[in-house]
Amino acid sequence: MQHRLCRERNTSQAMFLQAAEQLITLLEQERDYTDAIMAAQQLLRQDPLHETTYRQLMRLYALRGDRAAALRVYHTCVTVLERELGTEPGEATREVYESLLQSNTSSEMLTGPRPPGSVQMPYSQAYQPSILFGLQRSHGLCQRCLSNDQNCLVPLP
Repeated sequence: MQHRLCRERNTSQAMFLQAAEQLITLLEQERDYTDAIMAAQQLLRQDPLHETTYRQLMRLYALRGDRAAALRVYHTCVTVLERELGTEPGEATREVYESLLQSNTSSEMLTGPRPPGSVQMPYSQAYQPSILFGLQRSHGLCQRCLSNDQNCLVPLP
């Protein structure tokens, strides 16, 4: 029973992380930095060791023109990683930090090129926070699949 609960929890958490990462990317592409920041903060509340999200959050604050907040995010990342894992941020995170220190929030230095084939969805389709962050419907479907020991693909809203 405990194994099943752990599996369900891990599956739900992985689904949430993946959905949140996609939401952050979509919101950034739509230049909705405020909502992207809120989504990144929500992701970090769920997984405070997710270093990629710290980088995204630093970049989002810089794109919004809030360099000081971007630098604070880096220092929070340093503190959390040191306290929890006894390590420091990886090279990619340090590079974003160095770019922030050396730039006057030039978005080119922070964002780099967009991935080829990136899709821009209309805002109304990309952002549905009450559904996405709740994941109630998807979670229920996952629970039914897992309780029947079935492998299934659960669509996210």
